Amino acid sequence: SRGHSPGHSPGQLHTWVSEGPGEAQAVCVGCRNDSVGDRCDTCRAGFFMLDGTCTRWAPPGAP
Repeated sequence: SRGHSPGHSPGQLHTWVSEGPGEAQAVCVGCRNDSVGDRCDTCRAGFFMLDGTCTRWAPPGAP
């Protein structure tokens, strides 16, 4: 529940984070907002990147 401590000390969390993969090796899991890829930096089919956000493509004159 919210506000509930997970039971881990800040020292444990720091150790886990500092021992994990470096930024170059890390891979995103569960991309959202219609993004895909190892870094969620590509848009899925039918979308294009506009100002850093995947936006649905619609042909001119489409509703």
